[in-house]
Amino acid sequence: MIRKRSKLGFISGSGGSPSKKFRQALQKLKDFDGYLGWSESNAFSHTLTDVIASLAGSEIDPKEGIELLLEFYLTDEVMLNSCDDSDGTVGDVYRIDACNLFVRYGRACENKGWIADRVLELYRKDDFGVRDELLNRAVEYLPHEVLCSMAETLWQEADSHKAEFGKRHLLIAVEAIARQLKDARLFEKARIAGWGPEPHTAACIDIAQAYLEAYDAPTALSWLRKIPDGDNFQEGDRDAALFSVFADLGMVKEQSDVAWRIFRRSRCPETLDLLLSTIGEHQRNRVVKDEIELLLKGKNLDFQDVQFILHVGEVIKAEELVLRNARQLDGSRYYDILPLADSFERNKRYLTTSILYRSLVDSILERGISKYYHHAVRYMKHLNLLMPLVKDWRGFQSHDEYLVVLQKLHRMKFSFWDKMGMRGLTKKLLMRRNNSW
Repeated sequence: MIRKRSKLGFISGSGGSPSKKFRQALQKLKDFDGYLGWSESNAFSHTLTDVIASLAGSEIDPKEGIELLLEFYLTDEVMLNSCDDSDGTVGDVYRIDACNLFVRYGRACENKGWIADRVLELYRKDDFGVRDELLNRAVEYLPHEVLCSMAETLWQEADSHKAEFGKRHLLIAVEAIARQLKDARLFEKARIAGWGPEPHTAACIDIAQAYLEAYDAPTALSWLRKIPDGDNFQEGDRDAALFSVFADLGMVKEQSDVAWRIFRRSRCPETLDLLLSTIGEHQRNRVVKDEIELLLKGKNLDFQDVQFILHVGEVIKAEELVLRNARQLDGSRYYDILPLADSFERNKRYLTTSILYRSLVDSILERGISKYYHHAVRYMKHLNLLMPLVKDWRGFQSHDEYLVVLQKLHRMKFSFWDKMGMRGLTKKLLMRRNNSW
């Protein structure tokens, strides 16, 4: 029995063969005439996953299994129009769960030509973009000659298609098959046919990648060199391709130059290892030392750079970078700041931890959205605990000084002070402070 996952109730067949139960479950899904909001869509995706899992767990002929999955894919319009799938969890049931099972059945089914025809039939009407993964993974269940035949069929259809969107849709499928066949010339031909004879940057990178996958590094390089100097669009993808091309061609200096670009664009353990793979592991200490000095001379605060310095064990240097640029802290980036604060606290750098938590409190109170005040209260209570651990405020406001300024700036945010249990105290402190002035 399928577990109850959403307001649809139990989605399962009442009895009979696995195929009958599956079709009964599909009919229940198609009969649903309500609408599920974003908060309910994740539960809905679990309901769909269970329907696929029930089929996967049954003993069934592979060809029959494919036929049932094809019926499931035909429900995409009804299902995706019945919910807010902003997170993509419902679509992923089609792209991942159903596709994985389709691949399993496809490998076991001997009638490969029939499978190819059914996949193409499904793809031609892929209005919701959840069926293309069957084509992207076709090499896992179809032989080379069948893939070649599919590409030829799609090309002929695209060639005779009058609508530009429909033509491109078919040519994208040709590209997908070409990548799996490692036929870079076909990929290039399809991309140019779909987007014109003067490919943009993204197209140059994609075509280069296709040639790289086909073990043709010289042609891949020629396509990457078509990208104009100073064009930074998708520079990460471009440099990743260049790194691989130069490695294949044995162009060591050029490869190390690219590795330096990649590293300095995003300093982290992975890009450091990539760099050292080209210039030598023996350079590690020198690279780390020079990069930290370079960062400390700069005037910008990048959270990833701080994390990098922490990762290489230079906690004091990381602290120096944060404190020097404390004015740049943007508390709205709590997803970056909280991990940093945790790292500094674990290393007993309580001043820096406090400064980071203050930025979170300041951001929340400046925005003045009361539903987020409970976060600010939690951070403030943590600051109260950190206060006695800070032995030297090094020119920053002490905790008491910070609290007085906070009370003055945000004295009217009563719900915050109520949650802190300090509303009455706030009024007294402000009156005493004003009298002293």
